[in-house]
Amino acid sequence: MTLTVEDGSVVTGAEFYVTVAQFKTYCDNRGISYAATTDTQIEQNARKAFDYMLQRYRGAWKGYRKDALQAGDWPRAFVYLEPVMIGLIGSYPYLVPDDSIPFEVRNAQCELMVRVVSDDLMPDLGQKESSVTVGPISVTYNPNAPADAKYGVVDGYLKSYLIGGGNSAASRVIRV
Repeated sequence: MTLTVEDGSVVTGAEFYVTVAQFKTYCDNRGISYAATTDTQIEQNARKAFDYMLQRYRGAWKGYRKDALQAGDWPRAFVYLEPVMIGLIGSYPYLVPDDSIPFEVRNAQCELMVRVVSDDLMPDLGQKESSVTVGPISVTYNPNAPADAKYGVVDGYLKSYLIGGGNSAASRVIRV
């Protein structure tokens, strides 16, 4: 089954932000092997990575989905990045075009695809151990610490596009 790729034009039923060929190029450029993975498996991993991004980051992105009926969170409107130009009368933020998918979002998707081969991106989590003792050494864990996996490379790619720079404690403020 062929992937339906979002290209920034709000493609109906889009399931991913890059093609299989673009994923292979991402891997080749970073020395990541995908030789044992068929195109069908790559497409399945693409869907899992897309689902993960929807569940993990929806509500945390800057701006707004371009169309209420689009399948994914991108393309987005009114996404401003940090000031990239400082002039005599102030700094000017960069407005991400609302008909594109930023390369950092595409790279994050590829990175998740690499990881889904060996890891469940969103496993069912139970109660974490509160302490572990091995001989004379004892470690006590914070019971309020998040139990879900963190993907530093992915969060790094997406930091500029998330409210609060990826700080999960940030919330959206809307003036009425």
